[in-house]
Amino acid sequence: MAGFEDVIQRALEKQDSGSVLVRQQIYDSARKTLAKMLNSAGNLSPENIRDQQQRLEIAIAEIESRYITPDTVYPEVNPVMVEPPPVQGPAGYNDAAQSEKRSIFKRRPFAILLLSTTIIVAAAMGTWWIYDQDLARPAAMRDNSVPNPPRILKAESSAPDGSELVDGEWLTIFEPGDPRELSTQAASTAELGEDGAGKYVRLAAQGGVTSNSAIVTVEPGLMEAMHGKTATFELKTKSGDGADLQFVITCQFNSSGDCGRKRFTTGKLAESFVFNVKIIRGNAEDENKSGSISIVADISGQGRPLDLYLLRISVK
Repeated sequence: MAGFEDVIQRALEKQDSGSVLVRQQIYDSARKTLAKMLNSAGNLSPENIRDQQQRLEIAIAEIESRYITPDTVYPEVNPVMVEPPPVQGPAGYNDAAQSEKRSIFKRRPFAILLLSTTIIVAAAMGTWWIYDQDLARPAAMRDNSVPNPPRILKAESSAPDGSELVDGEWLTIFEPGDPRELSTQAASTAELGEDGAGKYVRLAAQGGVTSNSAIVTVEPGLMEAMHGKTATFELKTKSGDGADLQFVITCQFNSSGDCGRKRFTTGKLAESFVFNVKIIRGNAEDENKSGSISIVADISGQGRPLDLYLLRISVK
């Protein structure tokens, strides 16, 4: 994913990124380049093609959100057609054609700008494509030839009560039956629900909002128990509308560290996601401070819902 963002961002940095028209032309160039690479691959399933296209659109949405202001106006973009090379003809014909072509580019300097941007995007995305698809390795070693292990929800052990955390055992930080530690942002909603997988809270933000939908508080006593250990977090989720949904988790443990930006894709069935964080002993002034785990329910900014069943922790 970072490959798409980096490629497009580098192209924008070389052009007038403040122009809506220039940005849209660069986005269109990236879409066309990806389509050509997908067609040339030949052996990709419809699901893989759809996943790559969705990843590109999410990257475009994230980048464009950095430029949006209340005054932003999106004009209709007319695609610029690049003229084909001249065909060999009678004597004098090619000289006239070249003269006419130079005249066209003098009248349309933006065509040159778009062409050079397209070449930059194509070259960078081609490099990223080879890396992302593991095409540099033998076919027998590529990930798409080896089945990925299924995600497994570990059986619930007898988790300790309150803030008591025991090594190797799970402690639930949040579950819908006790939502006291969950807070939503002004533009977000949280609604309780239940299905065959259990109780859940449905998180959603207003369309166009990609900031935190909800924040789960990590109490000071639990923060103290995690110091100097590796914490494993598990959350159980599904998409609220049944279609694949990308969401993001970030953690803030004051001076004891963070988990970076964790991006996951969840589908119509409840499934678990696990990530590890090394917790260091922070500054003394942070000993009585709580931490937090933030959730962005839909990073595309379309306001799609995410169902959260539980969030729990284990340390070792």
